[in-house]
Amino acid sequence: MKRSFPLPLAFLLAASLLLNACSSQVDLGKQVSNEGLIPEAFIPADTGLFFSYSLRDDNQYEAVQVLEEKLGEDIEISDLFTQQLDARYEMDGVSYIEDILPALGERFRAFSASREGRENADVFTVLTLENPDKMRDVFDALIEQSFIEEKKLSNNDAYVNEENDFYASIYKDLLFIANKPEALVEMIGIKEKDSLWENETFKSLMEDVGSDYLFFGGIFPSMIQEDIDLPAGLGLGSISELIDRQFLVLRAEEEGLRFDAYVIADEDAAREADVSFDVIPREDAYLMRNVPAGGLMAYFESYGLQQSFAEANAVGGNAANMEQFTSFIQNYFGMDFQDEILSFMDKGFLFAIHKNAKGVAPGFSIMFDASSNTDLADEFLNKLDGQLASLQLLFEQSLPGAIVKSDVEIMGSTLAKIKVDMNAISENENYDSLPQMLKDSEIQLIYGMVDDMMLISTASIWEEESDLSVYDSELYQMLNGKLEDVDQGLFLVDTQSISDFFASLRALRDQLGLDNSEIILTAEDILQGFKGFIASGKTETYESHIAGYLMID
Repeated sequence: MKRSFPLPLAFLLAASLLLNACSSQVDLGKQVSNEGLIPEAFIPADTGLFFSYSLRDDNQYEAVQVLEEKLGEDIEISDLFTQQLDARYEMDGVSYIEDILPALGERFRAFSASREGRENADVFTVLTLENPDKMRDVFDALIEQSFIEEKKLSNNDAYVNEENDFYASIYKDLLFIANKPEALVEMIGIKEKDSLWENETFKSLMEDVGSDYLFFGGIFPSMIQEDIDLPAGLGLGSISELIDRQFLVLRAEEEGLRFDAYVIADEDAAREADVSFDVIPREDAYLMRNVPAGGLMAYFESYGLQQSFAEANAVGGNAANMEQFTSFIQNYFGMDFQDEILSFMDKGFLFAIHKNAKGVAPGFSIMFDASSNTDLADEFLNKLDGQLASLQLLFEQSLPGAIVKSDVEIMGSTLAKIKVDMNAISENENYDSLPQMLKDSEIQLIYGMVDDMMLISTASIWEEESDLSVYDSELYQMLNGKLEDVDQGLFLVDTQSISDFFASLRALRDQLGLDNSEIILTAEDILQGFKGFIASGKTETYESHIAGYLMID
């Protein structure tokens, strides 16, 4: 009796890519197999969604080795996957380290593509092999275990598990994998002129990608049917049919990993439809000069929330949810969301997370450049103040003295401050068992106008006297130099600060007598191996580019 394949071999092979992975002068000769075969020459030309992992490029391979050496033995990310795969397949007589990795080689390449259909897609995958005979040995072992069987498909030798839609064949030093028998046969017998390798749009894409990459993924929206669900972020609403190509490239450097994501429109079609990326509000990041850098964990800055909402309404969305949200705002603040609140949200805005000086709870901040309509911004804050005053009265009845309201000066302006006294709460018999870290926590809310900027924050850092802004910080200056001319908007992460937060969270759980999960412990260790992450964008009329960099410590 045929035994069920416990985990499709295709997944095992795809996972192995991650194990080894943890520009742009075009020389695709670097990406061929040892026998000179190019995987794209066996992929049908009408595939619209594809990705590639590669360690064939010399510079990329060397950079990966440097990065892994910097990460050190204490952060063996690849080993975590390897151990899990090895343990999973030990009983099946197949070891990733001893069997599959020698067949693939340390410097293999994989290319996978999908041809969408209304019911299910055709999936094509090609991997280079360092030792085809060893891969045949792997399949022989799986045949003995009754996980797969050997069949003839149109006179081609194939390894099959029909229950799991797995069909594979070895040709010279390439491994073909497909999810349908006809798809595998198509790959084996394809003529180069009918392949993705000869697709002019794909050739143009590869001119942008180059050959020195660790990973790239791309999509040709024109080849994707409208009723196909795409991964989040791959569609652009009603203008997706005007997009020529979208792709993401990940490259290894000796100091870290760089990614570049592009959305490129079909200029002729876009002009004819009178559509462009000019509708997207954008501006260089500038509010970061006003935000303190001390204890920063994460920072996000963008531009034109008002315009973004207008564009979202124009291209369509979940109207019911939006109506519920605007109704809540109207009932709670007595202000129209579209006409009043969004009126002062048409310029820069930010969201930041800081470590607070005491306790474990982080501080959250939002700030809007409200210079377009400071009167309505003041009105919004006055109504927020009234709502908070009502809540304070309710708390006062059950926890006297636990909430205190005062004024605080920030950057020369006076703002309101509501502070929760955790020690006063702990004196109540219902809360006297609070752990010390919670008793020491600073829980507060600051709100008001700083010049023409509206600030709402629970972070204590705003009250500290510090001349060092996010813009002036060593982390930003160091990482921003990796982005070259990409500077519209900003996303910045201090991985060391986040690691410290996980350490505090671990200590709190210890005080509460709770076990610390493996996720918390692993995240704390892994984050210590990095300095930080930055991302920014650059949008032009028919092209949008987002660049990011993850720096190794």
